[in-house]
Amino acid sequence: MRPIILFLLSLTSRALGDQPVNYQQHIRPIFAERCLNCHNPDKMRGGLDLTSYAAAMTGASSGAVLLPGDADGSPLLGSVRQSREPKMPPLGSKLSDEAIELIRKWIAGGCLETPDGKPAVKAASPALAMPSVAGSLAKSEVLPIGLPLQPAVVTENPAAATWIAVHPWSPVVALIGPRQVVLYNTASLRMLGDLTFADGTPNSLRFTRGGHALVAGGGVGGKSGHVQIWDAASGKTLAIVGEEFDAVRAADVDARLRFVALGGPSKMLRVYGLRDGKLLAKHEQHTDWLTDIAFSPDGILLASADRNGGVFVFEAESRNLMHTLPAHPASITSLDWRDDSNILATACEDGMVRLWEMNGGSKVKEWRAHEGGVLCVRFAHDGRLVTCGRDKAAKLWNSDGAAIRALPAMGDIAVACGIDVSGKRVVVADVLGAVRVFDAESAVALGELATNPPSIDKQLATAQARLAAARTEAESKATAHTAAQNAAAATAEQQKAAAGAMQAAEQGLAAAEAALSQAASAATAAQNVATTATESATAAAGSAAATRAELDRTLAELKTLVDQDAAAQHELEGREKDSATANAAAERAEQAAAAAPNDAALVEAAKTARANAEAAKKRLADTTAAAADAASRVKAGVAATDAAKTRRAEMARADEAAQKATADAGVALAAAQKQAGQSQEKKAAALAAREQAKTAADEKAKAVAAANAQAEQAKAASEAAQRGVTVAEAEIAKWRAGEVRSQRDRLAADLEREQKAFEPTAAKLAAAQSASNAAAVALGDSKKRLESMPAVIQDATAKIDAATQAVAAADAEQKRCADGVQLRQTAFDAYAASVKTLAAQAAQAAALPGDAALNAAAAKAAEAVALLEQSVSAARMAAAQAAAALAAAQGGVKELTQAREGLRAEEAALPAKIQELTTAATTAGAALETEKTAAAELRKPLDAIEAQLKQIQQQYDQLLAAARPAYEG
Repeated sequence: MRPIILFLLSLTSRALGDQPVNYQQHIRPIFAERCLNCHNPDKMRGGLDLTSYAAAMTGASSGAVLLPGDADGSPLLGSVRQSREPKMPPLGSKLSDEAIELIRKWIAGGCLETPDGKPAVKAASPALAMPSVAGSLAKSEVLPIGLPLQPAVVTENPAAATWIAVHPWSPVVALIGPRQVVLYNTASLRMLGDLTFADGTPNSLRFTRGGHALVAGGGVGGKSGHVQIWDAASGKTLAIVGEEFDAVRAADVDARLRFVALGGPSKMLRVYGLRDGKLLAKHEQHTDWLTDIAFSPDGILLASADRNGGVFVFEAESRNLMHTLPAHPASITSLDWRDDSNILATACEDGMVRLWEMNGGSKVKEWRAHEGGVLCVRFAHDGRLVTCGRDKAAKLWNSDGAAIRALPAMGDIAVACGIDVSGKRVVVADVLGAVRVFDAESAVALGELATNPPSIDKQLATAQARLAAARTEAESKATAHTAAQNAAAATAEQQKAAAGAMQAAEQGLAAAEAALSQAASAATAAQNVATTATESATAAAGSAAATRAELDRTLAELKTLVDQDAAAQHELEGREKDSATANAAAERAEQAAAAAPNDAALVEAAKTARANAEAAKKRLADTTAAAADAASRVKAGVAATDAAKTRRAEMARADEAAQKATADAGVALAAAQKQAGQSQEKKAAALAAREQAKTAADEKAKAVAAANAQAEQAKAASEAAQRGVTVAEAEIAKWRAGEVRSQRDRLAADLEREQKAFEPTAAKLAAAQSASNAAAVALGDSKKRLESMPAVIQDATAKIDAATQAVAAADAEQKRCADGVQLRQTAFDAYAASVKTLAAQAAQAAALPGDAALNAAAAKAAEAVALLEQSVSAARMAAAQAAAALAAAQGGVKELTQAREGLRAEEAALPAKIQELTTAATTAGAALETEKTAAAELRKPLDAIEAQLKQIQQQYDQLLAAARPAYEG
């Protein structure tokens, strides 16, 4: 067959080239060659039809086999790869690698139907995120205190805890042990109690979803089985249900404590009523031993599983089948419900965990959790899951099946697991009997729990040894605490001294800083004075230099002015001479011209000479003005020079004074700076002293802090050690309470036996008491009756007299009624005859006209006869009633007379009867006293046991109160 497929595939490959893998051209030929004989519309093996694209996409009875785009997650590919059950084909050779690869490519490419088709859309899975169910579940938080502590069986080797039950709302875990169930506190890992299974060995264990009860199914293999239900708080047995002929393998009780479901090798799921123990339903769907049973948290659904992979979901109330969950190719080992009751988890020997939603009963997720097989699956309140299996490991998973972490492997196959109410601690058990508690976050093992704890005496010895060690530790820690406190106190004193030195240094530094501040202020002031003096001296020197320069300038200017004045005077003298000369020349020329007016040359020469004389005169005037101005300037220059000399003398004095002030300020500044330097040195020394003191104070403060911290640590250690002592003492009280409880239970059993033995005596005493009471009552009644008889007889006589009067009245009434009947009858007879005659006459005259009045009278007469007849009937009836009343009255008189005669006879007999009853009462009293004496003797052991039991109960209550820290952890 393989060569044919290879040939077809090669032809297809050559024909299609690079066309996308599709159903029609690639996949249908493979199915036709190897699959359609079993998967066609007529056979549909497993509910799967592969003859058409639509049928293949519909899937099988177990759900979808093709997940478009998710080849590895598609069940069909796993089956043809033969990596998962069911392996396909079940007989014959496996499909070729080429065919399998084509199927893989087809699914990965979106499951195309045709080359040009669109990829199919993978169906969306229901959301696996855990919804909030806060407040929707009835909770019972319990801390079992006072449970029995004496193991039912003490074995040398540990027994495998094949089932673990974690309380849903409290830090409590229950483990199956040999003929017993052992409870522990998951926080402290201390034992809480040991509950004895009624008969045989428990096989399954569950707390009810509300946490009110603990349910165990078990028995004796091949012989008997039952379910035992304990109150989770007190450990009291609430019920024992079921009479199986083989051991119960799985059991559960619904959240409202109405139904008990159980099953085992009988392959039958049975549901009983919890209150009356009556069988309510039998389900025969399973084909192999039942392995697990679980009610949903809301109590609406009931799931059951078997070794043949069958899982069924029923409605708890109606017991009708709701879902059949397929696709489990191997034994189902475990079931668990999520808190919202919408998701059911199944664990299978094929290594898979599967999640199922309850709206349609479809699978929403599966993943390989443990190679070799999953043996247990449990939900946490937040939707996480914990599983364990044949690979020896326990693992944590998110609500969608994503791995969180694996816990360290156990010594052998991990058979049971659970996660406590906090969600932070995981309990795992293996087949060798080891039970370990892990931290869910760090995966660190926190401790171990025993399924077969030692006897109370051994536990007490261990607890006493722990107490001795705890006390030694507490004394050591207390001593260390005291030493640390003393060291802290001494260090505090040193710190106090250092703080004083620090304060003194601070004060010295403050004084030095104040002195430095004062010196600095003085130096600053001196500096300011020196600066001002220097500036003044510089200004004065500048001013002196300026006045000297000014004087030099004015002297130079004066010299220039004097020189200019001298030149001007000299020029003036020359001009005066020139003017005089020119004027003389002009006069002479004019005289000559005047002498010879006709001499043009002379005239012209005279004019020229006059013009020259005028010009010389003008120059003289100008020079005279210039000389006057030069003289004026000389005078002003002399005045300026005098003023400059005066200022120069003043500035010289000021410069001398400024120089002296500057010298004085320099001396003062040097003194102030020297003082400031000395103050700075003092401050530096004070600062160094302060820093040294601060360092010392800081060191002491650190030392104090360290000492205090050490003291606090020592205190915490001491308190922890003391708490350890308290817990150790509480542990001893717990085990002593266990011993006392065992003694109390034995006494209670003895008391019950004694009470049963005393029951016949108690019954005799009760009968004697009853007889004595009855005799006394009868005697008292008879005496009272005798005393009341005269009045009773007199009352009867009065009643007879009244009845006789009633008879006379009834007789008179009867006679009156009889007379009335006679009179009415006579009147009726006479009137009726006359009316008959009138009627006959009216009939004869009826044919005659004008006799209507006669006819009317006849009609009226007939009506009167009828009325009279009614009156006669009424009278007869009244007469009959009167006769009956008379007869009744006469009968009453007779009865009353007979009753009075009976009373008289009873009165006559009562003395003798009283005597007889007196004797009987005396006899009954004597018998009662005899029975009391006998009962008192027989009651003494009972009273002694009851007194002892009361005393032991008080002791037990006191020990339990002292033991509470050991329970609370």
